[in-house]
Amino acid sequence: MPPPDTVVRGAGASRRACLHAASTGAAALLYMSVAFSGPDPRASTPTGPGDLGRAHIPAPELAPTGDWRRERFLGEIEEGDALAAQGNLGEALKRYQVAQSAMKKLAASRPGNAQWQHDLSVTDIKIGDTLVAQDNVSAALESYQASLAIMGKLAASEPARTDWQYDLSISQERTGGTLAAQGNWNAALENHLAASRIRQTLAAASPGNAVWQSALFFSDLELGDTLTALGDLAQALKSYQASVGIGQKHATSGPASAEWQHDLSIAEHKVGDTLTALGDVTEAQKSYQASLAIREKLAASNPGLSAHLQQDLAVYDTKIGDTLTAQGDLAGALRSYQASLTTVQTLATSDPTNTQWQRALAVFGNKIGGTLTAQGDLAGALKSYQASLTTVQALAASDPANTEWQRDLSVSQEKMGDTLSAQGDPVGALRSYQASLAIRQKLTASDSAKLQWLTDLVVTYWKLGSLDVDTISKAERSKWLNTALQLTQKLQGEGRLSKTQQAWPGMLKQALQELDKLPDD
Repeated sequence: MPPPDTVVRGAGASRRACLHAASTGAAALLYMSVAFSGPDPRASTPTGPGDLGRAHIPAPELAPTGDWRRERFLGEIEEGDALAAQGNLGEALKRYQVAQSAMKKLAASRPGNAQWQHDLSVTDIKIGDTLVAQDNVSAALESYQASLAIMGKLAASEPARTDWQYDLSISQERTGGTLAAQGNWNAALENHLAASRIRQTLAAASPGNAVWQSALFFSDLELGDTLTALGDLAQALKSYQASVGIGQKHATSGPASAEWQHDLSIAEHKVGDTLTALGDVTEAQKSYQASLAIREKLAASNPGLSAHLQQDLAVYDTKIGDTLTAQGDLAGALRSYQASLTTVQTLATSDPTNTQWQRALAVFGNKIGGTLTAQGDLAGALKSYQASLTTVQALAASDPANTEWQRDLSVSQEKMGDTLSAQGDPVGALRSYQASLAIRQKLTASDSAKLQWLTDLVVTYWKLGSLDVDTISKAERSKWLNTALQLTQKLQGEGRLSKTQQAWPGMLKQALQELDKLPDD
């Protein structure tokens, strides 16, 4: 039984100004989230074009009070915000930490001062947001949980203060998102549900409050993402459809209608993804087409956003290609993927410095490679994968600290290995798999709690152990398969595997048994 494949996903943010992640400049990147090799059943990040990142609700505001003891603290926060907006996350984090140190002393000197306690909670959120942007998920979780502990007490002490209830929901949302990134899905769901309950109450009490309505919209999306990760697609669909309902109420009129239309298209897209996963590709295609129609309308009426919207349209062509693939129409799917690639090639040519578009070239190239493989055109697939590999190699070399691009490179190397192996070139496949392994070992060493990187590592060990090549001994193959098995069993014991991945330990044991039947070297 062949080992599974891995996927690549991006991160980004909504363009809605009132919900922009001002606390992390990195979160303003436009989302490009098309899987390199199929949907990830455990992905908690959003999966649509122009999509929403983790920090799409900004950190709570820190209003001036005239208290001289807060002046230095607020100044450091303002400097940190400015540095974060410029993308200087390291210096921003230092400013926030200086502010945190000062605020801890103030809060400890007078524990009954609720304003200072609230200030400390907000600082914890800003530090957490910056750490997330730096891919330091474990440290970010500690900051978010510290904020949650403070805001939980404040909100309980004055339940009538809606501003504190709302800020509590932000702490819960951040905590839930970070737990999801670590694969702790049940705890993530608990936090997202708590945030959703608060926002439902607030939105019902004040239907005209745009911020609260938007926050509820995003809560429904996050619940859908988490339920999807837990395998509860039916409930996930209800959550996404609830987002669609909210979006439809606000997308037809008012000064923010274009922004609501943009976000409505994202919700429609997620409905389409879920219907696809449920096997209803006909209804899924209707949702994708509805989303596509909104994007086309926005592109026509907003020339200033045309480049970004063209990128989004390329994603929709890809999603339609995915539904055609599911229906067995590989030729139609290939046409959709090639249309996506052509669109992004034009964008990338117009601005070679735009790394998101460069990455999109690799994403769509891998989609074409996968379709050509399914059609039996391995030579064409290899050419497409090689083009994607060349693109991500340049990206990864330009910023070695960018873990997303490093992971993209590991996936491209893996796809090259798969195709070379299918062509009967196990030696070439070995080189590609080993290149992928080196990257994934480095990534997991930098953050051993990140589930996606751990499952990637399992896949690489599995593929190496399944490779029949003269230069690899039976003992070495057995070592790789056993390493994959041990890591998978550990993740299973921690409850971090999806329903599909639950079968991995048994599959690996079977692979080891089959290897044991082979003659010794």
